[in-house]
Amino acid sequence: MNLRGSIPPHLGNLSFLLSLDLSRNHFYGHLPKELGQLHRLRILRLKYNSLNGEIPSWLGNLQGVRRLKMKNNNFIGTIPETLVNMSNLESLSLGFNQLSGKVPSSIFKISSLKIIFGVE
Repeated sequence: MNLRGSIPPHLGNLSFLLSLDLSRNHFYGHLPKELGQLHRLRILRLKYNSLNGEIPSWLGNLQGVRRLKMKNNNFIGTIPETLVNMSNLESLSLGFNQLSGKVPSSIFKISSLKIIFGVE
């Protein structure tokens, strides 16, 4: 859709949102913490943007998310341990970012996890 700019924090007000796909746009900046209020969210796709900063620990609050796709951005730092709280996670894609450190071993204990892309 060729959208540009930062992700608006007002998206966090869409409390009944089940799927958020902002992939393949030109979003930049940090993820707004207000997205952590989307407790009904099942799919979060943010791949192929220019998002940066650390992957926020509040993502772990989104326990209903089944698919988390954030590859091809500019995220830095480590993968937060709190992702283990995403107990329904089936598919995780974090490759092609600037992440460092080890993948937290706790992520591999998520019983619903079936697919991991780009987590070396």
